[in-house]
Amino acid sequence: MLIWLGSLFCVSILTTNAITVEHLYKPGALVVVRTLVLLAFSFLVSMSSTLILLTLGATFSVSAGAYLAFGWLLSFTFMMIINTLIAALGPVGLTLVTFFLVLQFTTSEAIFPHELSNNFFKIGYAFPFKYGISGMRWIFFGSINQIGRDIGVIVAWMVVFLLLGSLATYKGIKKRFEKREKQLQKERNGEKNESLEMEEKEKEAYGPSSDPLSNLGFSNQGIAADELADLAINSVLGKSQKNEETREDNPV
Repeated sequence: MLIWLGSLFCVSILTTNAITVEHLYKPGALVVVRTLVLLAFSFLVSMSSTLILLTLGATFSVSAGAYLAFGWLLSFTFMMIINTLIAALGPVGLTLVTFFLVLQFTTSEAIFPHELSNNFFKIGYAFPFKYGISGMRWIFFGSINQIGRDIGVIVAWMVVFLLLGSLATYKGIKKRFEKREKQLQKERNGEKNESLEMEEKEKEAYGPSSDPLSNLGFSNQGIAADELADLAINSVLGKSQKNEETREDNPV
């Protein structure tokens, strides 16, 4: 149960903080990075659990290294399950995580063996918690060695939920990407509309006479800026030539 709770805490931290940097990476790359981060977190959870037990004076029938390795596998499997439920169902998935923990714990023979329980509790054979308990009993107390079966079932759960969780995470990130793109597009369109409105207001405020070329009798509609400049220069030169001719014809 300690490993499950540690896994839930780590997945919750990653789910909360990863959203702030999602826009910096592609969805596929983010899925790979999240998986590697969860793998590292699962090792930290197993290492912390091992150190706590050693500090409290716990002894192992096999070895502390076996507990560390088996705990790492268990923690990563639990993280894949938790990550899949939260990524696919959101807050509802977080509620199911708690329900799934209670269901597994009560049906895993952690408290009573199945021989002393109702037939309903035999559904624990389908969940990884039961095989985690079986493996831990062998590591701690040297009970019946079924570690090969236990690891096989746990790995099967891990692979299935690794694939499902990656797919759910990819779809969730891609959906947020598209939502962000739409929001940015709306902001761009809004800024464009504001600039057009400002231009129209300036035209209404100053009127067409504010254009110096309009004072020379030219219209700037449909004419490029260079052409307007050439027309203005030619007009000024033409007027100056006419003034000189008039002065030559009518000397003072």
